[in-house]
Amino acid sequence: MDGPALVNADGIVLQGHHLYVVQNFGRQITKLRLSGDWSSAEVDDVPATPADRTFTTAKIARGQLLVVDSKFGFPLTAAVAEDRVVPIDLF
Repeated sequence: MDGPALVNADGIVLQGHHLYVVQNFGRQITKLRLSGDWSSAEVDDVPATPADRTFTTAKIARGQLLVVDSKFGFPLTAAVAEDRVVPIDLF
């Protein structure tokens, strides 16, 4: 892969020739498009995640990327549980 390193990679999910890399403290999810022979990848998209969330591991289910919001380093309130699963439409 050419380009910047994938730092803070936590959750990694493969679907077909797309690899989703959840970058926890980088506050983004990088989508890579893998070559036909799996030997290289290109960055397809890099959407930012909310600044008040720390997404960690992930899984694909029913057409969505399910990520765990671990709330690292943020104070908890009664309205927000410690950890929760957040669905994100595949991009």
